[in-house]
Amino acid sequence: FFLPPFPCCSLTNDGVAEMGKVSACLRSLNLSRCYILTDEALSSVAASCPELQELHVEYCSGLTDVGVLEVAQECAQLRRLFLKDCSEVTAGAVRTVQQLGIDVVR
Repeated sequence: FFLPPFPCCSLTNDGVAEMGKVSACLRSLNLSRCYILTDEALSSVAASCPELQELHVEYCSGLTDVGVLEVAQECAQLRRLFLKDCSEVTAGAVRTVQQLGIDVVR
C-alpha cells in the first residue's frame, strides 16, 4: 500500500498521528512541504508504520535530528529517506542514518 504524493502544507502533527492509526501497512509516505510538522510527527510515523520503506520529508524545516533518528531506528524496513532542505537535520544525523543502511537523499 502506497500513499501517493500530495501537497500537504496544512497537515499537522495530529493529522499524521491519526493517519498512522489507519495506515500501518504504508510502504511509502510523502510529507514533503508540510512546513508545520515537527519531530512529533516523525515519532508517530516511527510508532505506527513498521512497513515503511521510503519517507519523503523535503522542506520540513521543523524536523530535527531527534525525529529523523527515531524514524530511522524504529522503521526497520526503511531504505530511502528524502531530506532536501531540512535545515535542522545535521550532517552527523545523516551519517548515523546512512550507517543503518538507509539511503539518504539531500
